Amino acid sequence: MQDALDSRLTELLVRDGRATYRDLARRLGEPESTVRSRVSALLCNGDLTPTVMVHPALEQPRFLYMVRVGGADREQVLTSEAVAASPWIGLMADSGDLLIQMAAADHPEFVAGSVALRSLPGVRRAEVSVIVSVRVGAAWRGGATAWADEAVDADDVDRRLIEELRRNGRASYTALAEVSGLTVAATRRRALRLLETGAIRATVRVRASQETAEANLSMSVRAGDVPSLLADLGEHPAIRFVVEQTGPHNVAAYLITASRSELDRVAQALLDDPRITDGNAETVQILRDDLSWAAQEHRP
Repeated sequence: MQDALDSRLTELLVRDGRATYRDLARRLGEPESTVRSRVSALLCNGDLTPTVMVHPALEQPRFLYMVRVGGADREQVLTSEAVAASPWIGLMADSGDLLIQMAAADHPEFVAGSVALRSLPGVRRAEVSVIVSVRVGAAWRGGATAWADEAVDADDVDRRLIEELRRNGRASYTALAEVSGLTVAATRRRALRLLETGAIRATVRVRASQETAEANLSMSVRAGDVPSLLADLGEHPAIRFVVEQTGPHNVAAYLITASRSELDRVAQALLDDPRITDGNAETVQILRDDLSWAAQEHRP
């Protein structure tokens, strides 16, 4: 269980995932050796995963979609090539369905991905919803402001560095140099430029506590009420993200609370909103979570 020092370290690393041990120690008034030991434990235990957020202008044009799969063998799905690139998979506790986030660059890739999931052994149904927009919850934005409108640019070497930093946001400059093919000094200059120009932001993904309860909210919302509901849900402290999507339930949100009783209470309060004409909450067990949002709001 995390104590107060771990919590303060986590807060600082969410805001700057590449903060040095010396800088963290200075900010916290703790010995550098203590900070180094604590951060190492948080990383080794999987409580924190260093990564980077990438300026939307540098992201390859892709759109997101969710596939709800029923009847498939869980292990076969998780180990299949069809979901190898999926950053997020959840098990719906009541139905046993799998909810899988996917991405595609174009319509043919979208069709191929959907068909691949539908064709897995044992699948009885595969319901697909295309995500129109994503809003990250206020408590999950890491205190980041909106992305600057200034143009950012990256060459092939920069992109290799970015992809490596997605995988390990605290990778050493020596390790990054092996990816860039440049000297350590040149690689350091590249990485610092990417950070200083706002092309990337270093942060950490925080693993939800085992004591938390999580649920997916599916809502039918009148078209004219969607923008205001998305904005309000995005500011709710228990909402990790909220999406507008295709289908009869045109808004979905992911809810995290400290207990099941609180989950039920908060979910019911949210679903009682008069802008929601129909809705339900389903508890979720996370099977994979590698989400690293590119921005506070994503629009394809």
